[in-house]
Amino acid sequence: MTTSLPILSSQRKRALVIGNNNYSRPESKLRHCTNDANDFSDLLKSINFNVTLEFDLANVPMVTTIRDFSRSIVDGDLVLFYFSGHGYQVKDKNFLMPIDDQEIETEEDVEDFAVCVETTMNNISKKSPSSVTLFILDCCRTYWPKKIAKTRGGADGKGLHSMEPPVGTFIQFACGPNRTACDGAENERNGLFTKHLLRHITYPNTDITQIFRSVAYDVYKESDGTQRPLSVDGILHHGHVCLNESGKI
Repeated sequence: MTTSLPILSSQRKRALVIGNNNYSRPESKLRHCTNDANDFSDLLKSINFNVTLEFDLANVPMVTTIRDFSRSIVDGDLVLFYFSGHGYQVKDKNFLMPIDDQEIETEEDVEDFAVCVETTMNNISKKSPSSVTLFILDCCRTYWPKKIAKTRGGADGKGLHSMEPPVGTFIQFACGPNRTACDGAENERNGLFTKHLLRHITYPNTDITQIFRSVAYDVYKESDGTQRPLSVDGILHHGHVCLNESGKI
């Protein structure tokens, strides 16, 4: 029989939310990421998450923010990490792009200056092994280092590589591996994926798998089948996991 993850009133729910819009290279600038981060943060606070919210982080502040957040986690915390901005894959690893991307000209520069997703995920998830860590990555817009030709084939510039989550970690991508996500219409406040994430994330007493299934359906439908969010579930040692267990929304 499936059991629910006990989220007690004394259990801390902690989130790090980052939105990067204002990239230094004009062709890299995005429209909705800071709105996405701000609106998502507000909803998490409404269901009793302690949220660290940051916008437009360069490399050093981004690394420092993630390090400090990781150090604040204690075992038993329910942990959520959200990033909206550019991502890029190099040698089957994924990287989150800081806004000072004038420093990033080659794929080697990506490895040196950007934030490795796999390393970040492993460092954060091991801080609370008895609970659950959720990674939400809305960072699959098309991106190219300055000196990489945009005509190259393969997966270059096309979103993120597939990842295997650590045990106890759930990953939600805005789209499938090697695919790109819509940044959203100019006349809308949010990107396509986060627009629908905001509609569903606080739904009460609902397992996260069902929440993200609903998000994926809405994104797929609105995009006419061109964008399909992907969930990768590494949660093995719990039953249902609800972010809003209070039922107040």
